[in-house]
Amino acid sequence: MQTVSSHQAGSSLSVMQRLRALGPGIMMAAAAVGGSHLVASTKAGAIYGWQLAALILLVNLFKYPFFRAGVQYTAGTGETLVEGYARLGRPYLWLFVALSAVSGVINTAALTLFSASLLSYFVPFDLSLTVLSTIIVVTCLVILIAGHYKALDTLSKVIMATLTCATLVAVTVAVGNPVAVEPNFNAPSIWSVAAIGFIVVTMGWMPAPIEISSITSVWLKRKAQSEPINAKAALFDFNVGYIGTALLAIVFLSLGALLLHGSGVELKQSGIGFSHQLVGLYAATIGEWSRYLIAVVAFFCIFGSTITVIDGYARVVSESQRLLREQTEAEAHSGIAQGWMMLISVLALAIVAFWTGALLTMLDFAMVAAFVTTPFFALLNYILVTKHRLPPEVTMSKAMRALAVTGLVYLFGFLAVFVWWKWLM
Repeated sequence: MQTVSSHQAGSSLSVMQRLRALGPGIMMAAAAVGGSHLVASTKAGAIYGWQLAALILLVNLFKYPFFRAGVQYTAGTGETLVEGYARLGRPYLWLFVALSAVSGVINTAALTLFSASLLSYFVPFDLSLTVLSTIIVVTCLVILIAGHYKALDTLSKVIMATLTCATLVAVTVAVGNPVAVEPNFNAPSIWSVAAIGFIVVTMGWMPAPIEISSITSVWLKRKAQSEPINAKAALFDFNVGYIGTALLAIVFLSLGALLLHGSGVELKQSGIGFSHQLVGLYAATIGEWSRYLIAVVAFFCIFGSTITVIDGYARVVSESQRLLREQTEAEAHSGIAQGWMMLISVLALAIVAFWTGALLTMLDFAMVAAFVTTPFFALLNYILVTKHRLPPEVTMSKAMRALAVTGLVYLFGFLAVFVWWKWLM
């Protein structure tokens, strides 16, 4: 991939250029709006009402420079963030590939099981979750292997458009039918020790694990292999996806605040149980006709995350494998990424079929590992986009540097709070 020319950088973008540029940023959004939005954001609204709305927006703002770094670095150097990590040192690359491989399998298993449970709403006969999970995984693999990047690009746009429209309709209906608040209800405060665990986990994974920035970088380089890259267009695509995920987080929080906050209903702890509870409560509050509306919202939310996670983690792990072997792109086998897609999917199905009971423990491990490493990879992303001489249009401005430094203080601060809460309390 070539870096952006000065002519490209200086020219203004037409509407068609902006629309053609949409791809990696939308795919990032599809990967991000899974459990962190449907479950975490909705639960935040259900438990704390509107108290966390401003914090969710601030968290997305503080993390913005580090997710944006993937686009800046790739558009400016022609390399992925994974290649950047390799340049900083093999230990960073080994840490990244270990985290990505483990997270890829566990997250795929969780999202597959989640998707399968929601798919059962639309299947007119009984099928086991293992069979439904297999249907989900096979569908994802057929789309990814037969259609390659272009199929995922197109599907992500359809999923995000459908998800956005359906969610907005759901919130609009909820505004007209808010839940009846129980008498003498006192909302729990976010400024308490009891709230720390929920807030740390929710904010830590908002809008997505930090490795998604590397996946976006790989997708951008892949897109550039079929069409010229324009830095402004790439940043526009990223901003649409990133800002869209932040706004959707507030929309899902609104669902929880309008339908569950103060209702006296005991919330299910698991993501699957909570999503079914949300669907049922929506139908009970607004009408049975709305059951399938919210089920469609939930299914597209999780299925979009499932297919993009399978593709994205497979691509970054295969890229890491190539770099660890010190191979050029020409020397690396073209089917390695597809092989990793198959392996991640098979291992995820094995967890669903034989170790479902251990999945929550695995998810907790993956979540803690991702949360603990997030500040360090955010710092690496910052180093990569500040130490290289990038073209002016993708160089980090003084204002963005200040935001990045503030974001690093936030991330390392939250890590300290998490360590205190998890192991020292």
